[in-house]
Amino acid sequence: MRYLYGDSSESALEINYLAFLRDAIDFGVAVLQAEHGLVQAREKKTLRDRSAEEAARAIEHFGRVALAAVESYTQGDAPVNRCAASVAASISDAVKREILKVRGGQGTDTDQIVGELQRLRERCVSALGALLATHDLPDADETSTVQWNGAGFDARLVQRVGWGLEVTMVLDIPPSSVFGH
Repeated sequence: MRYLYGDSSESALEINYLAFLRDAIDFGVAVLQAEHGLVQAREKKTLRDRSAEEAARAIEHFGRVALAAVESYTQGDAPVNRCAASVAASISDAVKREILKVRGGQGTDTDQIVGELQRLRERCVSALGALLATHDLPDADETSTVQWNGAGFDARLVQRVGWGLEVTMVLDIPPSSVFGH
């Protein structure tokens, strides 16, 4: 099929260039959005890590100050000394527990970031799939294969371009096809 210029004169194009351009731009936008999301996720993780480390340092500093306040009372066998030793042990336990909570929260944030990155990747794959499902690669060598899998036929289309790109697409076999029975 040949295409025409806007003035109805015949064009050398053998593809619907405007439809291809629209789909290629849609794919480009999806990739740019994913890149922006990656940058934001990286910045969010860096900020969260920095914030968690600052909080951990503040907790450790508070623990040192609180221990220093009771440490002079911990030596001896008097009730005040036993009380001070108990308070010192409680301070140490509380500091350790809070630092673990702060650092444990980083894992939850990291899981959320990983989930968001996975969604961004899936959007890129979907956009690329939409582009490749409706447009052949320019100047590509195509190979179609149909194989029996024991329960039905599987069909694949492989397109190879000279500059190293290879695309393999799984094809649906319609029930009306000779391979659909």
